[in-house]
Amino acid sequence: MTTRSRSRKKASDEKYFPVRVRVQVPSLGFGSDMEAIFTWLDENAGRGCWGWNADQVLTRDMRDAVSLYLMDAGLISQFLDRFDLALAKADADLCGEGSFKRRTPVEAITPA
Repeated sequence: MTTRSRSRKKASDEKYFPVRVRVQVPSLGFGSDMEAIFTWLDENAGRGCWGWNADQVLTRDMRDAVSLYLMDAGLISQFLDRFDLALAKADADLCGEGSFKRRTPVEAITPA
């Protein structure tokens, strides 16, 4: 998979980990939860089995996000629930340009 990332770590994480989710940064940041988050990821995903990078999503209100990279998609909901976090969501009407192409679900495609 080709990446346009300017960060070597992010490019490496995108190639290595099969699961990536964008998590919305809380309005006051992660604060004192950062250490607990990293400890939880080490204990539940395994040390060296997760990645964390700054990221962005296309929104009008400039919400910050982080990309969380994992080996096991089953940990996503547990992680979000444990730290009361939400997935970062783009404004759909802004998508469609550059690398943020809007994709049609396979079920919605009708044969010609």
